[in-house]
Amino acid sequence: MTNKEQSEDQTKRKHFRIKPIGFIGSDLKCRDAPRQTSEGAPNAFIELLPSYTNTLHGMQVDDEIIIISWLHRAPGET
Repeated sequence: MTNKEQSEDQTKRKHFRIKPIGFIGSDLKCRDAPRQTSEGAPNAFIELLPSYTNTLHGMQVDDEIIIISWLHRAPGET
C-alpha cells in the first residue's frame, strides 16, 4: 500500500455515518423515572423500521446483538 493509499484509508476510518434502523421505546411517560430495573424502571423494547425487519430473519432465542443507542433526551449532566 502506498503512502497516499494509507492516508486515504486513514481518512475514511475517521468519518462515518449513523443511520437509524429503529427506535428504543418504553411505557415511560415522565422524565422523573427510575434509572435501573431494580429501581422499578419499565421494560424497554426495540422497534425496527419496516425496511429492516428482514434483517432479523434467522435470529434465535439467546442470540446476541449489539445495540448502539443515542440518548438524545437524556440530560447532559448525568
